[in-house]
Amino acid sequence: MIQELLDWYDINQRRIPWRKVKTPYAIWVSEIMCQQTRIETVIPYYLRFMAQLPTIEALAHCEEDLLLKLWQGLGYYNRVRNLQLAAQDILKRFNGIFPTTYAEVLSLKGIGDYTASAILSISYNQKYAAVDGNFLRVFSRIWMDERDIALETTKRFYKEKIESFIPLRSGDFNQAVMDLGATICLPNEVPLCNKCPLQAYCKAFQNHRMLDFPVKTKKNIKKEEEYTLFLIELDHQILLRKREDKGLLKGLYEFKNVEGKYSMEEVRKHFSPHLLRIQEGPTKTHIFTHRKWTMYSYFLQFSEYHPSDREFFVTKEELEKEYSIPTAFYQFVSYLKTSK
Repeated sequence: MIQELLDWYDINQRRIPWRKVKTPYAIWVSEIMCQQTRIETVIPYYLRFMAQLPTIEALAHCEEDLLLKLWQGLGYYNRVRNLQLAAQDILKRFNGIFPTTYAEVLSLKGIGDYTASAILSISYNQKYAAVDGNFLRVFSRIWMDERDIALETTKRFYKEKIESFIPLRSGDFNQAVMDLGATICLPNEVPLCNKCPLQAYCKAFQNHRMLDFPVKTKKNIKKEEEYTLFLIELDHQILLRKREDKGLLKGLYEFKNVEGKYSMEEVRKHFSPHLLRIQEGPTKTHIFTHRKWTMYSYFLQFSEYHPSDREFFVTKEELEKEYSIPTAFYQFVSYLKTSK
């Protein structure tokens, strides 16, 4: 089974930028970016990030606004904050050299078992299994395993079992399973079993039960929240606000907003002094891991406006190029570019 998988990978592997170098820094950055994000989406961000911050030292010393701007659009901003904290830790504890033992890598901020295993196997061919959703799906089908993959005990079982037979080419093995899961042993749809190099070993295929695996408990229902955004313009500049350094999207930039859905008349009354024009803007939604935002918006033009604490005006060009605006709010930028 292992040799068939590696032979398939040698011919069919996806051509991804970080596979050309395999340095621990490159693999580390790519793995953090790929958490909860498709590889196709990550590639341009990865190339831009590595061009600006090619080394651990450059990452450690990067100013926050540039760091967050480079990450803008990827979401889950704590990932890049932890990335920088870990880089600073590497400078202090390991003289700027990425550590080579599992315990040391796992001690870095933002790195768990999967990421540590991926880095060490791909960069150093250490025999760790990088067990992610692809692993759990592929092997639950091969073994026709009824265990609930949402449970940590199941993940530990898979990791221990796979590491008992993982080959010397552990990095290629891990990446082969990732590619197989992403391109053939597909989630939530009929897998392409006729193209699978492991078809002869797959019990689920032999029993026509591919879609019964993996077994997973249902996710909790997302909390739904409503917000009203105020897209405020004064002298052809747009009002921005920096979020507080705590909670969701901490320290990032946003448009002025309030919780709840406000009518145009309520907005007009609230902003009546110096309000020249009000226009209803688009309604957008944004999905977070545990919540869903529905955001209503109004475009407001003023003859005079005095920003409160954490608020300031920027040009539309600065809005796009200089400030790290999370995707939830950034989807209103295109509307602002066309509004007159």
